[in-house]
Amino acid sequence: MLKKSISTILVATGIASLGGCASMNYSEMKNGFTTSKIDSIHHYKPTNPDQVKLFYKDNPNAESCSKYNVLGHVKVDSYDSFVGFDRSETSMNKYLKSGTASLGGNELINIHEVDQKQVGLAVRCLSGK
Repeated sequence: MLKKSISTILVATGIASLGGCASMNYSEMKNGFTTSKIDSIHHYKPTNPDQVKLFYKDNPNAESCSKYNVLGHVKVDSYDSFVGFDRSETSMNKYLKSGTASLGGNELINIHEVDQKQVGLAVRCLSGK
């Protein structure tokens, strides 16, 4: 009886652990970024990554738009998982912009590093500054 209970607990724990993996968008990983959508009300068409502006948390003098809709988070690994080397700043910026654009955003704000990932909040500006 005890052996069956332990087996049941182990199976349940394993299933619960794998369930957390299901929330990640693996198709985006090949693009160099992952996103998690927050805004389920507004649906925007993807924007041009070249038009996306980046605003880092440690640069308080940069001015982003004052009114916006928050679309979601964008995450980029600070290293290339296939090669094992750190990504260049240019490469990181490209992926951050692409992830933001895929959500329909035109700015990525509050960019900071968490667990060897660059993370920011994708927003869609509603008006000028």
